[in-house]
Amino acid sequence: MSSKILLLLAVVPVIVGFIFVNYLDSDPLESKILPTYTTIGMGGNNAEIILTKTSAIVEQNRELEKRVERIEEEKVTQASEFAEQYSLLQARVAEIEKLNNQYSSLLEETIGEKENLEAQLETQTAPPTDEQLEKVTQLQSQINELETKLSQLESNQTQTQDLIDEFTGFEQSIPKRRQPQIPTIKLTEEEITWTFIDSRGNKYSFSRPSDDFFDDVIRLPPPQDTITITTNTGTHEVRDLTKFVVGSMPEGMNELYQNTESDAEFIFEVWYIVSQFHVNSFEMKTDPKKPLDTFTKGEGDNEDLAILLADMIRSTEAGKNWEIKFVYFDSNNLSNPSEINHVSVLVNNEETTWLIEPTAKTVEEAFKSRDRIRGNIYTVE
Repeated sequence: MSSKILLLLAVVPVIVGFIFVNYLDSDPLESKILPTYTTIGMGGNNAEIILTKTSAIVEQNRELEKRVERIEEEKVTQASEFAEQYSLLQARVAEIEKLNNQYSSLLEETIGEKENLEAQLETQTAPPTDEQLEKVTQLQSQINELETKLSQLESNQTQTQDLIDEFTGFEQSIPKRRQPQIPTIKLTEEEITWTFIDSRGNKYSFSRPSDDFFDDVIRLPPPQDTITITTNTGTHEVRDLTKFVVGSMPEGMNELYQNTESDAEFIFEVWYIVSQFHVNSFEMKTDPKKPLDTFTKGEGDNEDLAILLADMIRSTEAGKNWEIKFVYFDSNNLSNPSEINHVSVLVNNEETTWLIEPTAKTVEEAFKSRDRIRGNIYTVE
């Protein structure tokens, strides 16, 4: 295996065991659209962001969450009942097999005894006694009885196995939590191909030459620009995430955009894809990654996923004309920040503004306790 492929394998971790609940898979589009926001400038980069349609969205989210809770409760109850019935049926099969072995052995012995007695009667010179004839009759009766029992056991075994098969089918139909659908990669010496899935199960793929990927993502250092933000506790220096957004995935994202019916649906699909990624940290860290690096790994910190969201949107022809901004804020104090520990993505297509929470796994998580945010906004150029 070449050194390039070995290096890429070192970059791409194997992620297992992370299970997230997707609340929105079977809901109509109007329930999927992310809430919209209005922005009030407060001088400089400071702004207050207010959620529009708050009550309606929160109520929709509560209903979605309740529905999923009911499904989960029903799943647990059904699984418990099925497990109990399944165990009883398996015990019944085991008992049938045990009886079948006993009867088969007894039948074999009885047939042998009868055959021996009949052979003895054929060779003896004296006529058979009444006692010997009665014994032959008894043995034949026992043989008939055992054959009947074996036939009944076979029928019972077939019926029980049919029930087990039915229960297995029922168990498979119980709603289950879906494994996260992170992008997959296929790599060769010449090319790397990424495949990802939207909320409806549609697959998309795009490729880049291996050398370009290694130059852009691995060999070249990430941007080191910083910005200074002032809160009520002083100044804070953080990385300028706008410099990481370059539109890394035009082929895949344009295809995704063309497969949606509106800008709002596209925004939802981008959020959905990123929501499948594993979150390493819900707070900002000091070492943001390039978007294609995060997309390849299928995991990232808060700032990594925010960069990825913005880059996926900027990768489209439509997104090049939209305002894409990063909102830096204090997730522990939304209205009066004392530190800068979190970042979200604000997108405006000239008609609607969306605030996208990059670490959210459901709409409820994305906008819970965020009806009003005071933060600092920086625009992607």
